Amino acid sequence: MKYYLDTNVLYNIRKIKDRLKDQCFYSVFGLQEIVAGVNDKDFGRRKATLKNIIDSGIHFDRAFVQEILFNSFDFFKAYSFSYYRFDHLFSIVFDIIDSKSYHDFYTPISEGKKSYDFTYFVEEDSFLTANFSRSSAKGIATLKALMVDKTIDHRVHFNGEIFDLSTKAGLVKFLQHYQINIGFTKIALASEAKERLGIEGSDDVIEQIFTSYNGSIDIYLKGFSEYLKCQTINDGAPIKNDMQDLIHVYYLQNDMNIKLISDDRMFRKYIPDHVISLEEFLSVSF
Repeated sequence: MKYYLDTNVLYNIRKIKDRLKDQCFYSVFGLQEIVAGVNDKDFGRRKATLKNIIDSGIHFDRAFVQEILFNSFDFFKAYSFSYYRFDHLFSIVFDIIDSKSYHDFYTPISEGKKSYDFTYFVEEDSFLTANFSRSSAKGIATLKALMVDKTIDHRVHFNGEIFDLSTKAGLVKFLQHYQINIGFTKIALASEAKERLGIEGSDDVIEQIFTSYNGSIDIYLKGFSEYLKCQTINDGAPIKNDMQDLIHVYYLQNDMNIKLISDDRMFRKYIPDHVISLEEFLSVSF
């Protein structure tokens, strides 16, 4: 069994005993979250955390979120990914560790500086969650609009069943259907991937991406679908922090031998079979 450390656990990485470290790993996304939040007020805490992470010697997954997303659709097989960002991110991590203060670390971005600098990772961190939130909110809004549109037939036929989307009960029944709920999430992810690469075309391209899904992030797909279903049924909207936390589930990919270590109750709700608390992990004996 392997154990993935989410960002909140990274802040407590010194609690992890040496005998447990070989079973653990974290991601560049976790590092990116810590780096992106570096500011004058919180510089000391984040600097200390980054140093503790590096000193721990714990393994890490160097894939950025976009790479995992694209690799989950065979449509993008011909695309290649640059690892320059990885090197630049670690360069920034060591710059932070070696700096005495935020002022000492931060210098305004000037022309001619490397493409992936501190500002890039701050903006990328915000962009990731904003895009996921926007795609998800759009899907929820579309469903709600169907409920109140009096000019259309609200009955949807699927697998021999009829779902009346004009009522809350009908919508709930509709979204409880596993294939339907998962389908909405795959469409959102396909749209996200298309937008990230600036691919021309609309529905036809999204359909090609959608049908090329290869099952490599099923755990995320199921958890995220369940989250969106609950938000829709309860008249909620995607919450930025939730969206950011859920991105960590990408790193479980589709491996049933990886557990997410987190104290976030949201994971207990949406992926209960794939998460344990830090306290539970620390009591594990190998």
